[in-house]
Order: sequence, then structure tokens, then C-alpha cells
Amino acid sequence: MLPSKKRLSRHEFTKFLAQGGSKTVFNSLGTLKFKEAETNQVSVVISLKVEKRSVYRNKLRRRLYSIFAEYFRKDPETKHLILYVSKQAVNIKYQDLKIQLDELFRKITK
Repeated sequence: MLPSKKRLSRHEFTKFLAQGGSKTVFNSLGTLKFKEAETNQVSVVISLKVEKRSVYRNKLRRRLYSIFAEYFRKDPETKHLILYVSKQAVNIKYQDLKIQLDELFRKITK
């Protein structure tokens, strides 16, 4: 799991959205908004429309946070990231989640 220092708080999340200037990339996993920042921080948003059961939303969120933790260890660039998960992501296996997120990360670094 990603430490709380590496996750965006509610205040930082709303500040991120209010400031604007973020860039966006898409794939079947969802939408990733990002912008340069002083520290690496991430937030994963899984809507009730995506999955009604909180157990599955939380399981997916924890999996994604662990993948983000691996990414932060490898990539020293500092960014604030917000991932809005799509409905298709609920049924994806862990290894496929990694592949989909790697694809998003490659789009970011271009």
C-alpha cells in the first residue's frame, strides 16, 4: 500500500482540480490526470457507478496504490496524479492492471 504521505488529501485533491493546468491521458483502465509538482502524490477515484460494492472498490484501490508505489520507486520525476477508474477495470486481473498502468505511464513520459 502507498503511504499516506504519497496520497493526495481531500484538500490537495480539490486544490489540484481548482488550479487547472493538468494534462490528461486515457486508456481502457480509465483517465489519468497529471501535472508537475514538488512531490509524488496520487489519488485513485472509483465511483459508485463503476462498482456498487465497497469491498471491491477498496480492493481495486489498494491494488492500484501498490502499483503506483512500484512506479514511484522506479521513476524519480515528481508529479501529482489522479486516476479515474472506468467500469472495465473492475474485472481486470492484477497483472493486467500493471500492464494498463504501465501504458498510461509511458504516455505521461512522452
